[in-house]
Amino acid sequence: MSQSTARPTTLFHVAILLLATTATVLVSLMEGKDFSWDFVNYHLYGPFAVFDPLRLKHDFMAAGPQAYLNPVLHIPLYWMIQYGWPDWLASSSLAALHSLSIWCIYAISSLLIGNANVPGDRRAGLAWAVLASTTALAAPVFLGLAGSSFTDPSGAVLVLASVMTLLKAFRHDDTANVRLVLISGFLFGLALGAKLTHLIYAPAFFISTLVGASRRSLVRALAALSLGCVAGLILIGGYHAANLYREFGNPFFPLFNQYFQSPFYGLDAARTHTRFLPDSAFEYLIRPLRMAQPFTGVYYERKAPDVRLLALCVAIIASVPFLFFRRQAISSRGQKSDQNLATPAVAPFWAFFGASYGCWLVSGANGRYGLCLLLLVGPALVLAVRNWPKLVATTFVGVVLVAQVFLLFTTDNLRWNPIPWSGRWFYKNIDTQELEKPHGYLLFDSNSSSFLFPSLHPGSAYFAVQGQYSAPEIGPVRERLDRFISTWDGNLRVLGSANLAQVTSGDFSSFILGANRALQFQGLVVRTDDCRYSQASVWPIDGPARAQVGRTGVDFVIATCGVVRGSKPSAELTARRARIHQAFGRIQAACPSWFSPAATEPPVQRASQTWFHHYAATDVTLAVGKDAVFLSRYEFGPFDVPLGTLDQWLGSSPPALRCAPLPRHYIDAGWSGSGSSRSR
Repeated sequence: MSQSTARPTTLFHVAILLLATTATVLVSLMEGKDFSWDFVNYHLYGPFAVFDPLRLKHDFMAAGPQAYLNPVLHIPLYWMIQYGWPDWLASSSLAALHSLSIWCIYAISSLLIGNANVPGDRRAGLAWAVLASTTALAAPVFLGLAGSSFTDPSGAVLVLASVMTLLKAFRHDDTANVRLVLISGFLFGLALGAKLTHLIYAPAFFISTLVGASRRSLVRALAALSLGCVAGLILIGGYHAANLYREFGNPFFPLFNQYFQSPFYGLDAARTHTRFLPDSAFEYLIRPLRMAQPFTGVYYERKAPDVRLLALCVAIIASVPFLFFRRQAISSRGQKSDQNLATPAVAPFWAFFGASYGCWLVSGANGRYGLCLLLLVGPALVLAVRNWPKLVATTFVGVVLVAQVFLLFTTDNLRWNPIPWSGRWFYKNIDTQELEKPHGYLLFDSNSSSFLFPSLHPGSAYFAVQGQYSAPEIGPVRERLDRFISTWDGNLRVLGSANLAQVTSGDFSSFILGANRALQFQGLVVRTDDCRYSQASVWPIDGPARAQVGRTGVDFVIATCGVVRGSKPSAELTARRARIHQAFGRIQAACPSWFSPAATEPPVQRASQTWFHHYAATDVTLAVGKDAVFLSRYEFGPFDVPLGTLDQWLGSSPPALRCAPLPRHYIDAGWSGSGSSRSR
């Protein structure tokens, strides 16, 4: 290639990449900042804890089980918030970082489609690569996450860079470039160490290598991939894993605890989350069709209709006759091959894509975890139609892209909790007494509000007795709790979310009732004369924008009250809890598929006197009011399905449950596990 030709091509590449970044940043600015549940309850706790080497010893489940995830990808936003960056600038910086995924997609597309060896085809190949990248950019999950506090798009950059490098290693038919395979493994190891959900791509990398490497280089390629992966994993996750192993006996605590058997968490902790998991062979088959439907909870927590994967399936099926007739035409002309048909990297790409799709489906089918796969739909779609008649192919992809853009414009904001820009990510007003000296805080709420912990006294410590994880009454966790209570005796407080209108008027009664319910079996009681609150808001707390306070999700309040030792609960209350625990155990045994991980600890009591247990893997809650037992499923339903009474479950003839698969709200209506149901 001449120098005069290379220069315009380089400028073209740069322009395309800058356009991709600009588009990603602009969409992020239009959507606003995301003040999601995850941000409020654990995204900032990890970086806060990692910079204090003693916090792992002092705290326990301070942000729920997510407190122990590797926080490295959360550090950039944490620093930007701590140093007071404007919210729009912090989000734009993250969006620019996340747009590197589209850069990788463009490079992959150019490698697969832009065949420079075919005379006159290079310019057309670049056009196809641009079209593939644009199709990838239209992925609703990517646009909803770009510029937010979620780390899935950050990890996707590393995974896609690894895919790009691996495919480059197979550019030649004769042998694999082992050095590039090593680099690919290293990049994937970094992604895996930073976020373990990328484990679903591990089989795809090895299968792709098996397909792409020649016989004489296969062993060296697999060894290089493995070595690079281990090196990257240790580099970015080794220190964190070593600390977890030293403290809890599990380097991935609390994940994979059925293998490491740490006494600080249940042994049933690693079950697949079933929120998006297809529940039948038919649902597995039509998942691309389901994803195109405008419903919440199909494969993502928000409405995110995506027609691209369905279009890819149609394109692959339709390509069969195109390829057949093309080969017939080539054969009739006496040609040995068609240079347009494939490059050496195409087969490894399809191997990677197919293996990733299968692993993603069976591991939970969560759109966030499958983000890399959803971005790769862009080049896969263009590659599938690349050998169709040009007009037919461009028309097909154009129609798909227009349809997807239409769905994006007619769908609600893709953020989980979109908030307009207000100057900073959030504003805070912390009670001065929380800052004067350290305290030991006992947490009892599923909403930890841990995004405010960095704003409290840096010497404070946090221990969850109830919430996403309830402390057992015997064993190492109980011993750890007893040490915590003794250490902070005299400076022990309970912390949880509270109602703004109540606490600002001095009414802490609801908060105190809920706290006492949680602490009663710990032999502790709340001091009613020692309560205070702190506040955070997405708007300046004392500014003119306070008129915006009426909007949903803009104010967050935590209350704290002093805690002293008290009497143990009555024998009657203890007996009732044991009775409910026994009934829950029998219900679990009757329908194990509904209740995962299985509860081994007694149920907990809400302020409303309802007893309940939540099963995280299936999003199911069992609850008991006066005597009736009800089942509810988080967010998507069904809600308040009656399962009988305590007396029935503790009797000799418990109710017979159908144990039907838990419903998908976008499929089933009127579902009931026991013959009747109520909805809300």
